[in-house]
Amino acid sequence: MSDLVIPTLASAPASSSRKKPAVKATVIDSTAGGDKPSFGDVPMECITASRTNPRKIFDDAALADLAASITKHGVAQPILLRPTHVDAGVTFFEVVAGERRFRASKLAGKTTVPAIVRNLSDAEALEIQVIENLQRQDLHPLEEAEGFEVLMRENGYTAEVMAEKTGKSKAYIYASLKLCALEPKPRQAFYDGKLTKSTALLVARIPVKHLQEQCVGEITQEWNPYSTRQAASHIERNYMLDLKKVDFKTADDSLLQEAGSCTACPKRTGNQPEVFADVSADVCTDPICFKSKTEAHVIRIKEVAASQGQMIISGAEAKKLMPNSYSQLGGGYVDLDRPNYADPEHRTYREILGPDAPVPKLLDNPHKNEIIEVVKVADIAPLLKELGVNINVETGRESEDSRAREKEQEAKAKLEREYRHTLFTQVHHASLMMNLVYEDLLLVAGLMFNQLGGGTIQKKIVMDLYGWTEEETLGYPDRAGKLRAALAALSPAQLNQFIRDCALSHELHIYTYSSSSKDDPHALLAAAKRVKIDAYSIKAQINAAAKAKAKTKADAAKYAAAKKDEAAAKKAEKANKAALENIEQLTPEQVPAFLNAFPDRINGLTEFALESRPLFIAPIEQWALETGHQYSGDGFIKTGALAESLVTPLPGNESVSSDEDEEDAGMLAEDVGLNAVIPAAEEPAATTPAEPAPQSATPAPRARKPKAAAVPKPWPWPKSGADVAGKAGAQ
Repeated sequence: MSDLVIPTLASAPASSSRKKPAVKATVIDSTAGGDKPSFGDVPMECITASRTNPRKIFDDAALADLAASITKHGVAQPILLRPTHVDAGVTFFEVVAGERRFRASKLAGKTTVPAIVRNLSDAEALEIQVIENLQRQDLHPLEEAEGFEVLMRENGYTAEVMAEKTGKSKAYIYASLKLCALEPKPRQAFYDGKLTKSTALLVARIPVKHLQEQCVGEITQEWNPYSTRQAASHIERNYMLDLKKVDFKTADDSLLQEAGSCTACPKRTGNQPEVFADVSADVCTDPICFKSKTEAHVIRIKEVAASQGQMIISGAEAKKLMPNSYSQLGGGYVDLDRPNYADPEHRTYREILGPDAPVPKLLDNPHKNEIIEVVKVADIAPLLKELGVNINVETGRESEDSRAREKEQEAKAKLEREYRHTLFTQVHHASLMMNLVYEDLLLVAGLMFNQLGGGTIQKKIVMDLYGWTEEETLGYPDRAGKLRAALAALSPAQLNQFIRDCALSHELHIYTYSSSSKDDPHALLAAAKRVKIDAYSIKAQINAAAKAKAKTKADAAKYAAAKKDEAAAKKAEKANKAALENIEQLTPEQVPAFLNAFPDRINGLTEFALESRPLFIAPIEQWALETGHQYSGDGFIKTGALAESLVTPLPGNESVSSDEDEEDAGMLAEDVGLNAVIPAAEEPAATTPAEPAPQSATPAPRARKPKAAAVPKPWPWPKSGADVAGKAGAQ
């Protein structure tokens, strides 16, 4: 228990027990008591809920069950609090972790709750709340995402730091953060369980508020809610626009200056690969911006046409020619790019006329942002007639002969449909229980392959398996013919395999948040079991390889960081040496660093100091003493470099003897009897009882006289102190 005191209500003034003082904002990062946690029962009235707790949803039924358990057994685990302020002698606290237990204790009528109190800053408390809540099984994905967002915003963490602290991948962090882009109504639908985590992420990728709401209404219809795959397909068709099919240049940043270019736009899927891993790179997710750019492109075309004197039909005149979006043009005009259905190949007028097509006029489509190139029927009728196509000059429709031929074709088509229906029925009955033959396999294989979405991962993987390139197999023109040729090159056994591959490839893609067992590759697992392939062993191997790769990557990063630090240290050392090399620019404070870097230059520096820098003398002496250098006749040398007998005595100290040496010599002479005096013979004295002889003949040591304090001698520089002092004064 630390020194932090947790007061009870009884310890507060009388007025405090009747009315709780107003709770102030959290302003304290640390309080009295230091960093030691404290434990005790804290009054409920002194505790407030946290404003930053990521958990926002609490199930009432679950809280009631927990309250009943607390009533019977008490709170099994203390909650975590931090002190916020003191009012009227009472310390108030904020819940950091354990808000469910706090709320349930209130429901149970408890007046106190066991708690651990720690002095935590706002940043520390927030980090504990987010990390602690990640361990909860019932934490809503949106609450988790909001916790990530707040922690990154308030504590300045990057996605890399968050991934390290939470143990999640960086892609998981990015995808989770994308959920924060959900607007209020889609968020509520997510909380209500109408959206799964995967479908919620798909909706969150739509950057426009009302489009998000519109999409949620479409995929959560009560009578027909969409699955994750259906929702993904619906959103891709209706809310993602293929930038490869636009008329304007996607790299043009001047078309709509506030939006910039499509290639650099964050709403382009290729610029957020972590979020749009399942979508082609050249897709726009903002239909509003897409529409604005299309409008700007139309305006630009009009401006260019006007500057070149090209006629533009717009406004009321355009609406007169095109009353509705599905009708043919009136007023004697025809769309150059409209198919001519009287032509056997249904070619457009532009394709029929080729280079002979006249210069078109521009029609501003009154029903959508589109410029249509139109020509007068009277201008092209003679050319068409030469080519065998008759057209009504007034209506722009084919002539009566053409209409008659069209009716005849319709009658033939009706008979053909009846014939085909009958033929199909008879073939069905005739081929009952019959295995597929080679031609059947070709037919099924082509249909199966065409069912794979264009530009999808599934189609690419299947093509890679068979060595097909997009240009050779799916390129225009004659795309169907190229596919038939590629399939015809396969043997019957290969066609069987191809059909199986196409069927199983539908389970190749997995959405980021697909965690339900419904999303497991059931057909693929069943096929693996049939051919005796251990799917779980493959998964274990891939997971182990991923861990090894991650470790290798981490080790490489550490090695690169170490090498970088080493290079930086060498660079700094080199720069330091370069800065120190010029002794003319040295300061007295830099002398030790200079000598550490260039110890062999101590004598040169000494000479320079005596001549020009007397302030260097003290640091040189200090460095020499600390590093074991000794002065000799030729300058400083490292102690031990020469034998002791060869060391040159310090100048002025060649034959110096101290008073202590003389005293020691005298004592030694007395001990060996050199100074003894022989007395004259005398009468023997009266005998007295002899005392016992000592065990040892060694004389008792005599006390030495205390030494006088030695006077420190100046460092034996080769020049006189007067010379040095004089030069110092000159400086």
